[in-house]
Amino acid sequence: LASTAWALAALRCLDAPLLDAISSQSLSRITEFNPEGLCATAWSFAALGYADAPLFDAIAASSLRRIIAASFGAAELAGTAWSFSTRPVRHTPLLDAIAAAALRKMPDFDQQGLSNTSWAFAALSLPDAPLMDSIAEAAIPKISQAQAQHVSSLAWAYAALCVLH
Repeated sequence: LASTAWALAALRCLDAPLLDAISSQSLSRITEFNPEGLCATAWSFAALGYADAPLFDAIAASSLRRIIAASFGAAELAGTAWSFSTRPVRHTPLLDAIAAAALRKMPDFDQQGLSNTSWAFAALSLPDAPLMDSIAEAAIPKISQAQAQHVSSLAWAYAALCVLH
């Protein structure tokens, strides 16, 4: 299910009946999804701009349990943060858990993860100072190898939050 949703998003194929079917099946099996599947499903629906509040609520609840259990890696934390930053409803407990887990896993974040996480928190106007400080500390040594998009996303996030580092 997650792979099919991801493929649709990667192809920018907004097939409402198929997305509805994926959502329906995902809702009934969400507890079976691993962190990668939760993240990929959230990312896919977010990337397509496909509003499905019940699915995002279920993903948030299942992701929160998995993050607390420390089973999310850096990529899943960053992807989930980005996905939920595109939603009109703020899932504060999930975002708080992502921030706390990201602090613990910061050495595992790549440039894309750092930029996506900072962008997500800035897009939501959530100035989590410890998180933003940690992202800056992790990004600075890697900045010379970073893609321009990642650097610009980081710069935008810090400017949007009025955070200096």
